[in-house]
Amino acid sequence: MKLRIAGIKVNITGDLNPVFTERAAPYQDVYLNEDISIHFRLTDSVELPDDYELITVTNDRTWAKLPDGAFCYWDYNEQIDRYISCTKIKKETIEIQFYRLEDANEINLINQALREYKKTMPNPKEYKNAESAAFKPEFPLINGTDQAMRYALLHYDGFAVHASAISYQGEGILFSAPSGTGKTTHTKLWEQFDSSAFILNDDSPIIRFMEDGKAYACGSPWAGASGEGKNVIVPLKAIVFLQQAPENEITRLQTLQALQWLLGSVNRPVDKSLLDKLFTLIHLLLSETPCYILKCRPDLDAVETVRHALFD
Repeated sequence: MKLRIAGIKVNITGDLNPVFTERAAPYQDVYLNEDISIHFRLTDSVELPDDYELITVTNDRTWAKLPDGAFCYWDYNEQIDRYISCTKIKKETIEIQFYRLEDANEINLINQALREYKKTMPNPKEYKNAESAAFKPEFPLINGTDQAMRYALLHYDGFAVHASAISYQGEGILFSAPSGTGKTTHTKLWEQFDSSAFILNDDSPIIRFMEDGKAYACGSPWAGASGEGKNVIVPLKAIVFLQQAPENEITRLQTLQALQWLLGSVNRPVDKSLLDKLFTLIHLLLSETPCYILKCRPDLDAVETVRHALFD
């Protein structure tokens, strides 16, 4: 499946599923040579590399460098006592293996652990829906390619942000906050406020520096549970961090404050070269993109507060 995401030509092959292909359909394109090739494979037994240099182990994930220079990580699931995935990433090539989860007993064990985990999350919505949380067959492909692309994007001067992004008057605004704070609620209010506004990506918009050296907000097929988003690239106007409050008030952040907020919204790789690249991009971003803290209620006046600060 040939796609163009954030201006990058991405060819995804292998065991694709209808949910992913439907989300990715707006990004389909025609070209001869891709920038990134992703092969996703379901398997009955995940094969780990024989020779590698260990980087670190955190929770159930192991990171390593392979002799050919590839960056690699694999996941172990203690509920079913199996390695469930292994991802190998080079600049142009990504290979993802994922355990073919079909056994009813294994799925039940994973669902039990998933529900217990959801109950510990600070997000009230996650806790409320914990008992109905369940493994879905489309998860491995969507989550596996999403995580791998977060690393691959750095080679192309881009990175994903945990945010809900809109396009308004031809420019992009990212609204970022911890899960459950009201990002989606706020961005949907923009669609009510002005019919020309629309959600660019509801979970993981991409920021990419293009050939003109400027930052752009980009849609992608990886848009959280809702999948809401569009294949649109617009200049990045601002990043707004949300806090719930009884009154609506917006304040521009100093660079160090903005850095602290932004670091909580991006995936930081353990590989040093990729981490250095991420910090280089963030430094460039904060040097030219204004960031704000919006203390707000979930109402249209909060939208007008932001619009007035950014566009007046």
